[in-house]
Amino acid sequence: MSTDNAPLELLLALADHRQDADTTRADIERLIATADFDWGQFFALALFHKVAFLAWTRLWQLQSLETVLSAGMPLLLFNHWTQLHRVNECRTAAQFEALRAISQGLNGAEVRWMVGKGGPLLLGTCYPPGARKMYDLDLLAGRDDLDAIVSGMGDAGFSMGYWSPDKTTIDPLHTGELRNWLLHSRGLPNFLALQDDPVIDYLVAQVQFRVGSTATGGQSVAAERLLDVKTTTTMTWGVGTSFSVPSPSAVDLCIQLALHIARETIDPEHSEWHMSWNIIKLTDLARYVDATDFEIEALASRSAELGFREQVRYAIAAVSAVFPSERVSKAAAVLGVVSMPTLAELSQEFLAVADARTRSQSTWTTMVGVKTS
Repeated sequence: MSTDNAPLELLLALADHRQDADTTRADIERLIATADFDWGQFFALALFHKVAFLAWTRLWQLQSLETVLSAGMPLLLFNHWTQLHRVNECRTAAQFEALRAISQGLNGAEVRWMVGKGGPLLLGTCYPPGARKMYDLDLLAGRDDLDAIVSGMGDAGFSMGYWSPDKTTIDPLHTGELRNWLLHSRGLPNFLALQDDPVIDYLVAQVQFRVGSTATGGQSVAAERLLDVKTTTTMTWGVGTSFSVPSPSAVDLCIQLALHIARETIDPEHSEWHMSWNIIKLTDLARYVDATDFEIEALASRSAELGFREQVRYAIAAVSAVFPSERVSKAAAVLGVVSMPTLAELSQEFLAVADARTRSQSTWTTMVGVKTS
């Protein structure tokens, strides 16, 4: 095992959902036993790829946490990892409660909306609770409902703005910024809500009006195209916290997970923010394809109908390079994937989506400034 690739190899093994517990434990124990790398580097890589909590959960499930300590992870670092995992569980619980409030607020304002993608729709089905970090709550709505959205989100305690880490406050939008977002982006600036909590400062929610990429050369469709076929999902966290929210159809959610992978290649601001790809996006799509019984043929036809067949094909090809399950491989065949990227190519940066595209120059850094939330 190459020392340079060892941290990534171990992370991918911990994120892999395809093997039985005994096989996985043997592989993980072998990788840990032969590991010869800086555990600080491993931890930083896990945080960057947003799989630190998934890796910790997998090690706990396999009863291999002590093995990591025996292999040389400093106890101080291990304790930080464990504490962050506990904080993530608290944060996820707070986000589910925030989603309940958002649901009440938007429904009360008579907004046509739904949960877009991400943690709320994946935890409990594709991931154990607490294993995946939910950075924000992704929502889809129609632009015509702008005023009602702002009102409903306000009733839920959320307002558009920026987090100031120095002042620990939510600062207002810059003058004229909302207009820029409406002209050039897929939706609205972040909605933030301060939390009266000893460890969680604020929560983030995003409302998008379009699905896909609005960067030069990208492809997007109005959110209404998905809202027309939405379904209902029951959210459950803890005891007595079940509530129902509108959500995408199974196929449309799969397409959105694929677009998340493709958009990080197309949209140049992701490169500027050093967020051009993360392992969690691959595990999201791989796990969802395997955990959901939608027809693969429907994925191909619906992605073509929406104009996203190229992007979905690319995302499935990327997942096939890392987590080639039977259903993922079938999806690749149905979508016409003829070649798979290598893991080495993925680790450098995602390939161009299908045919090569020239990256446009991002205006986001100039227009929005430094990303703080």
